[in-house]
Amino acid sequence: MDGGQSFRATVTPLLGAALGLAIAIGLCWLLCRQAVRLNLGVFFDRTAAVLLVTAAGALAYDLGDLQDTGVLPGHAWVAFDLTGSIDPGSRWGSSITGVTEPVPRMIVLQVVA
Repeated sequence: MDGGQSFRATVTPLLGAALGLAIAIGLCWLLCRQAVRLNLGVFFDRTAAVLLVTAAGALAYDLGDLQDTGVLPGHAWVAFDLTGSIDPGSRWGSSITGVTEPVPRMIVLQVVA
C-alpha cells in the first residue's frame, strides 16, 4: 500500500463514524424538541424485523461453525455454493456478511435455520 491508500483506509472509517454520530446527535436534538413525531409502533415493527433477520443469520453462521467442528453432522451437505460468483472479501460481500452473516457456501442445516 502506498501512503495515499493507507491514509484513506484510516480516514474513511473515521469519517463514517463521525457522520453517523452527527446524524444521531441531530436526530436526538430534534426528538427532544419534538420537531420529529415518531410513530413508535411502526418504528418497533421495522426494528424487530431487522433484528429477526440478523438473529437468523447469526444462528445459521453458528450452526455452520458447529458443523465445521464436528459437533453436528452434515458438513458435506452443501445447499448452494456461490464462491465462484461472490468474492467474500469484496465491499459488497463484506457488507452483506457483516449485517446478516450469510456465507457464499451454505450447508443445508444453515439454509433451513
